[in-house]
Amino acid sequence: MMLALCDKPELVADIECAVGENPLWHVAERKLLWTDITGGALFRFGPEHSTHERIYSGRPVGGFTVQHDGSLLLFKDRGTITRWNRGAEVIVVPEIPASGNFVSMMRLPTLWAVYSAAPIPKGIKAGCTEWTPREPSP
Repeated sequence: MMLALCDKPELVADIECAVGENPLWHVAERKLLWTDITGGALFRFGPEHSTHERIYSGRPVGGFTVQHDGSLLLFKDRGTITRWNRGAEVIVVPEIPASGNFVSMMRLPTLWAVYSAAPIPKGIKAGCTEWTPREPSP
């Protein structure tokens, strides 16, 4: 099924999300992904068959990126970062100290960079922490 541009939005998944956010097109899967941040869930919609499903349930996910191998890098509460692939999850960063919230990400044309968007605890000088992920060893 080929989707065309339309003049008005169309409901494709009637799912109640507390904070539904971060729609992202997974090119290799040809599916739309999104997160229910506080609900701790990731969803996937396949336009070819007009189907949707929950693909992850667990700790809250504030955002995610699609990696070169098709896996997802999940940015969770407490600064935790995991690599999720078809239900299997590997911890990349267990926790970022003093991070009470989520980690946000930004993609630059030639660099992937992850920036902490956590609330700053009292007594800590405000700033931005950068972490550039490395590809995992085979």
